[in-house]
Amino acid sequence: MKPHDIAEDDLSGPEERVFFKVDLRLTLEHGDKKKTYDLAVVEFARYFKNSKIRHDHSKLLVESKVIVDNMVGMACPCDEVVVPCLQICGLHGDFLSLELAADGLYVAKAVQTYYFPSGIHRLHHMKKLLACLVAFKAQVMRNKDKMESYLNDGNNDPYDKTFGRQERKGAQELSNWRRISWWPSNKKSPKAPSQKRVFGNTS
Repeated sequence: MKPHDIAEDDLSGPEERVFFKVDLRLTLEHGDKKKTYDLAVVEFARYFKNSKIRHDHSKLLVESKVIVDNMVGMACPCDEVVVPCLQICGLHGDFLSLELAADGLYVAKAVQTYYFPSGIHRLHHMKKLLACLVAFKAQVMRNKDKMESYLNDGNNDPYDKTFGRQERKGAQELSNWRRISWWPSNKKSPKAPSQKRVFGNTS
């Protein structure tokens, strides 16, 4: 796994760049050219280790943020864009989600912690495990349907069709809620983006 270095010229806005090598990507293939769009990411590890869990959570949420940004950029309503991700570490797992709740405010939620049964006496864990996997699949499929709807209909603004400009912010305005994605490079002195580019105009 190697983070991509982001040059100063690349810090202008949300990007489709893949930041990390992850263990599993769920994608949508669309069109004659079979262009792929990420829907969700999953990380696996053989053993339970706190440092590994924290690192994987960071990777999953950074990748999920890029998916959120791309969906919002497609004019998907912000309040409907929830990107799920899973981490499975040994017999332990975490179900997380990420959404864009306000201008520049990305909110990560710990939806559920679950366990794989280690024996017959722990089969009661299966109910929560299966519920998590079903909920994860359902959210991935909802996001797939939203992406396909946009790609099939073209660059339309769903806010105009359903709510009207007087009731809801337009998709273009909401797309400005997005912020750049940044991760420290392997350089000795990686250059961080300016505060304004990360947090927007706070004045």
